[in-house]
Order: sequence, then structure tokens, then C-alpha cells
Amino acid sequence: MLSHRKNFWLCFLITSTMMSFGYGSSYFSVTFGQPSFLKYMKLAGPEASSDVESLIGAMTGVNTAGGIVGVLALAWVMDVWGRRAGLAYCAILSIAGRTLCAASRDIAMFIAFRFLDGAGTFASFIAVPLYAAELCAPQYRGLFVGLGGVFLTIGYTIAALMGVAFYFCHSPDNWRGPIAIGEFFALHMLLVAWFGPESPRFLLLQDNPDGAWKIVSKLHADQNDPDQTFTRAEFFQMQKQAEFDRSVKSSWVTLFTKKSYRKRLMLSAGFAVIGQSSGILVISNYGPLFYANLGFNDIDQLCFQAGYFASAVLGNLVGSLVIDRVGRKPIMLLGIGGSCVWLCVEAAMSALYAGTTNTAGLNTGVAALFLFVFFYACGVDVGMLVFFGEIYPNHMRAKGFTATLAILLCADLVYLQVTSLAFAHIHWRFFLVFIIITGVGFFWLAWVLPETKGLPLEEIAAIMGDADQVVVYQQDIRIDEKSNQVVLNTADDEKSDAQHVNAEMIEEIALPPGDMTDRV
Repeated sequence: MLSHRKNFWLCFLITSTMMSFGYGSSYFSVTFGQPSFLKYMKLAGPEASSDVESLIGAMTGVNTAGGIVGVLALAWVMDVWGRRAGLAYCAILSIAGRTLCAASRDIAMFIAFRFLDGAGTFASFIAVPLYAAELCAPQYRGLFVGLGGVFLTIGYTIAALMGVAFYFCHSPDNWRGPIAIGEFFALHMLLVAWFGPESPRFLLLQDNPDGAWKIVSKLHADQNDPDQTFTRAEFFQMQKQAEFDRSVKSSWVTLFTKKSYRKRLMLSAGFAVIGQSSGILVISNYGPLFYANLGFNDIDQLCFQAGYFASAVLGNLVGSLVIDRVGRKPIMLLGIGGSCVWLCVEAAMSALYAGTTNTAGLNTGVAALFLFVFFYACGVDVGMLVFFGEIYPNHMRAKGFTATLAILLCADLVYLQVTSLAFAHIHWRFFLVFIIITGVGFFWLAWVLPETKGLPLEEIAAIMGDADQVVVYQQDIRIDEKSNQVVLNTADDEKSDAQHVNAEMIEEIALPPGDMTDRV
């Protein structure tokens, strides 16, 4: 990895923008735990609305609905204007939404602008890993993209800590502070979009090989390989695949009518829905409510929420470090299976000890939630970020990833709308819904998930039923010793046409000085 440190630090910077997603998707849970917010919005106290459960559901549901609209629009932005434009789109929507939520004068205004924030926040879950996946070297893609999960949960944790900090700020408006702080993470994303390079694969799809080569030669150059054999072969493969991709259909209709694309969508959407059916978003948003049901006070609830997100940081770090070693499929199954097991423990503790003074039982319930999120983060968070950005071809990647997240958000919308009512009426039994779905889903995923570890993005089509659409395999590419040009090995071991990556294009192959984030 040291030989690709420039690539690492760029992907590190890009994935750090996932803090905006983490913070934006979790500040509501700590805001909901602030007594001042509940009082201001008339959700508690003598002036409380008679329709509290529906209003709480609306605040989360509208945010998710905004996410659906936002991600569908993102596909068009990234396909037409580029991957950097997609990142800027997410940042601008998030800045506007969080600013107006923090300034809300009543619950109607707060709910309305949660829609806008949701559009930018959830769209970033696609824009960031897709952008990073198209920039990083294949052998490190799991780590470089998986780091997004670490930053995502760092955003969660910071939001929770801000909730604790502002709890002790004795002001009727102390709930506004944590929301406003989220603007800084979105601004960070906007700056990365401005100064970062464009995806070379997008540039190739736009028939700009010179611009794409400048980026690949800077980011993928190996100091231990003075001839840059791998980098030149990789670019040749990318260029030839892009030439083919420009000639095939890439519409929304094709995503649903072509068999191999439907297979990809079934795998990605299936894993996404099963992962969300573990109850992760429900638990993250309604954490304080669960801790309250277990008998803990306001400050304990906020501290436990911070600890819960800290467990997620550790899980994502472990997952991103091992996914390139053990593969995508094992780590994804570990996430689903582990989440299911600890959800069973949480359901049992809630059934037996909620509302009691049994310290051991209550503490076990809290610990079960911490372990639940550790396994979820390790396998599901990291697995989604890496796997979803890999399995679609270059010309369908934005649409496929977008369709997957839209389906995921539809499932979330259902869960979030019914959660407060479900826990008010059937209590811990609501956990059984999540346990059954993840339990059955684990065995289905064990049967259907493919392994994509270490494969170039251009070759993954071969394991998805589209081997005839892989133009060049890296194993068939070599550098001719006499001409120093990239050539293909044919069946009779004769050289193919060698006018692909010529000498003029590789003169500046050495790592150039200057800031790695400069646009090229």
C-alpha cells in the first residue's frame, strides 16, 4: 500500500466526506433526546399534541422520502456532469437543509426542510463510495472505499457527542446547535468536490482519454515499478472497456429489462433491504426511546447513544481492514448473521427486564445493542459501500447504485413510519419482525452472493453473466519489451495491434510534486 500512498490519501480525503452522511442521518436521534426540542415542538409536556406518534413518524419519514427523490436525481447529475458534480450536489442540498432545520420556528417547518436535508444526506451514500471506487487501485479497493464506513460512524459519534454537550447548555434553543454544526461537514464535502480530480472512468465515457490518463498516471503509479507496467495495462483495459460501454444502452429501462442487470439489482437491493431489516436505522434514530424503555434517564440515554456509535466506528474499521483479505461475501454474511444474533439477545432482554430494576438484565440489553451495531458496521456498512460500487458496469454504475438505495429507502420509510406506533403497542415483539427477516435473509445471501475481491471493475461483469461484454482481461495484457507498448496476447500468442498507450502518453509517469488533491 505504501507504493500507492497518493491514491490512498486521496481516497482517504474523499471517504472522509462520509462524515456528512453519518452526522446528517443521526442528528435527529440526539435532537429527539433533548427535552428542549420536545417541549419547543410540543411533543411532550402539558402542551403536547394529541398526535405525537404520527408527528415523530413524519419527521423521520419525510427525511427518508427526500432521500428517495435525492438519490434518483443524483444518477442524472453523475452521468451527465460527473462524479465531482454529484458530490457537490449532495453538499449543497445538505447545507441548505440543515441550515433551515436549525432555524425552524415550528414543527411544520422542521418537517418540511428535513425533506431537503434527506435528499442531500442519503444521496451522499452513493456519491462518495462510487467516486472513490472509480479512483482507487483494485487490490486496495475494499480498504480505500471501506474507510467510508469508518468516517460515516465517526459522523454518527460526533452527532451523539454534540447531543450530550448541548444537553448541558441551559437554553430553550439548545437543540438547534447540533443541527447547525452539521453544516460544516457538508461544507467539507463541497470543498473536496471542488479540489478533487474527476473520475478517469467518467472521463473515458466522455471520450477524454488524455484527461483520464493524467489522473490514472498520478494516482496509480507504483514507485517500485519504474516502467509502470500495471498502471499502463490497467489504463489500457479501462480505455478499451469504456469504448465498448459507450456503444451499449445505459437507460433506466435497460436496468430492468436486461437479465444480467436485473441480477445485479436483485443482489444489491436484496442485501440492502435485508441489512436495513435488521432494524439498524430504527435503532439509530430511536435509540433514546429504547434506553428510556429500559429505564435509563435522559443523560444516560445520550451517553449510551454516543457509546453505541463509537462501537460502530470500531466495527467499520475492522471491516475495512479485513475485507480485502477475507473477501466481500464472508464479511457481508458476518454482518447479517451477527446482527441477527444480538438482536435476539436484545429482544429477550427487553421482554424480560424492561421496566424492572434488574441491573444485570438492563446492562445486558445495552451491551446487546452495542454488539449488534459492531457486527452491522463490520459487515453490512462496509459491505454495502464496497460491493454496491463494484457490481455494476461503468455506464450503469450510477443508475444501479441509485436504484438500490431508492429501494432501501422505501423499506426504511415503512419501518420508520410504523416504529413509534409499533413500540407503543407491541413493545419488544417488534424486534421479531427484524429477527425473522435477517435470519431467512442470511441463508439466501449465503446461496446467491458472488465474490468480487481483487477483480478490476471492468472484469466483474464476467461473474454476473456478461462475460461477452468484458473487452480485455488483465491477464491477457503485457508490455512488449522491444516497443515498450501495451499489447494483447492472442490465442496463437501473436502480438495484437499495439497503438493504445503510446510513449507520448507515458512520459510523465513518475509521481509529480504538488498537492495530491489538485485537479488535473
